[in-house]
Amino acid sequence: MTMENFLRSKELWEIIEEGIPKLETTPTEMQRQKVSDVNLKDLKVKNYLFQAIEREILETILDKSTSQAIWQSMQQKYQGSTRVKCAQLKALRREFELLGMKEGEKVGTYLGRTLSIVNKMKSNGEVINTSIVVSKILRSLTLKFNYVVCSIEESNDLNILSLDELHGSLLVHEQRMQDSYLDEQVLKVIQEERPVVGRGRGKGRRCVRRWATLLGLKKLKLLRISSEDELAGMDLTRHGGFAYAYEDDETHKHEIQLRKVEPNASTPTTDGGL
Repeated sequence: MTMENFLRSKELWEIIEEGIPKLETTPTEMQRQKVSDVNLKDLKVKNYLFQAIEREILETILDKSTSQAIWQSMQQKYQGSTRVKCAQLKALRREFELLGMKEGEKVGTYLGRTLSIVNKMKSNGEVINTSIVVSKILRSLTLKFNYVVCSIEESNDLNILSLDELHGSLLVHEQRMQDSYLDEQVLKVIQEERPVVGRGRGKGRRCVRRWATLLGLKKLKLLRISSEDELAGMDLTRHGGFAYAYEDDETHKHEIQLRKVEPNASTPTTDGGL
């Protein structure tokens, strides 16, 4: 089908359908010119076909003299008789019914696999409605899409819902689920890594919350900040307040140190630990 569309776009499909006309016994100059033009077009079509056909199969059609003969030979090889078509269609129907979305598979990838099988079925003579394909896709999504399927079925008429609309809706829900999962991971990291802070130190607790948020973002590789900017944040000449640093070694397990950097001071001084 792809090659047929290509040849039609080049206005060369008539060479496949009609072939090269034969010259009469006493052809006129106009007839000679017409056959010559058709022969030139036939060479172009043969060149396109040779580029598209695999080398192993190409060896079996080199004896064909015209593009029409090559096309008919390829049809016989790939489409075969009615019995062969029925066998291929039966296998494709089974593959379509057993098809399901894999865990972790993207929506776009799964829809691409599904439509690939559907197109093969159509090329073998199967008539399949869009509503059947839509129902199959919704029926074979993974469990995490269950609430999405219910939402789509309740808000849309599946008999008129197009594949493009379904694809767009699933992509939106997939993005929302990814954002929600990311938020959950950030909160999980914050809960696991948060150090213990004594009572009555509200300012310290605020520092810990900020630290935990930054740590979570850094572990998830979402915090894009250079070492220079991080050190600058501890400089009082730039922000005029205390900065904090996290210590994690054998002597200071999970400890927040408040450091004050004076203007023109070469080394930071530690005011105390929390």
